Amino acid sequence: MELPEPVVRTPSLPSVLKPAELASYGFAICVSIIGYEVAMRYGFNAPRIWVQDMVVMLVGGCFAIGGIVVLYEGSHIRITAIYDNVPERVQRWLDLLAAVVTSAYLALVGYGAWVNARLSIKLGETTGTSWDSPLPMILKTVLLVSAGVMCVIAVTQIFRSMKRLVG
Repeated sequence: MELPEPVVRTPSLPSVLKPAELASYGFAICVSIIGYEVAMRYGFNAPRIWVQDMVVMLVGGCFAIGGIVVLYEGSHIRITAIYDNVPERVQRWLDLLAAVVTSAYLALVGYGAWVNARLSIKLGETTGTSWDSPLPMILKTVLLVSAGVMCVIAVTQIFRSMKRLVG
């Protein structure tokens, strides 16, 4: 069975969002770091103190940044059991509803990220481990920026859905 093409699919990523595509390489870097840690810990009995913090930061950042591309392209996972079985007019209303709910959700996530990032930067938050890196500040800022960008994308999808509904 062939999957339907997403409704709000955009043919190509604008150059402004091209760096977000690079986030996918962060996962390969994480695999390399974990492989290095396994070799050092079990092969040489010399575990690294920075691996856990670095991998958590990289994976969290990659998911947050990757979400921008997925939302922009409309390539996220959808449950289409109902959507595929309703008339096109109802699908357009469902697209609008999804865009409104997504925008509201991302606005709340953005607000929460703003509160946490601001406090983290103000306090100079660090990991609190022996490495004591500033990764929490960086990750919370990345989450704030990605939530903001995704919220803008979701709002544009509201207008696009409204245009399809009336046009």
